[in-house]
Amino acid sequence: MWKCTQSQFKEFMVGEIYECKEDKTGGYRIYPNKKSDWAPFWSESNQRFCYPRYELDFKFLYTTGKKVSELSLNCDFQPDLVKINGIIYITGEKIEE
Repeated sequence: MWKCTQSQFKEFMVGEIYECKEDKTGGYRIYPNKKSDWAPFWSESNQRFCYPRYELDFKFLYTTGKKVSELSLNCDFQPDLVKINGIIYITGEKIEE
């Protein structure tokens, strides 16, 4: 799950939480809602979604499924995350379930 921290698009609201899902091509997209045809894709080379930070940005919160860990997140991208052997660990605050 990802929290929107910056948005110049009406489809994404700052402070709201969005899910990242695998698309038909094997890539990943963050969907503003379940009926949306438009969804920014994950850019592996930039280690972020496909828009510049001043247009659209997100902070990784937690994963709800095993596939999200394949996004190759690293400490440079999110300083509060640590990736060890393909598993993402969140350091710092404990997330209540």
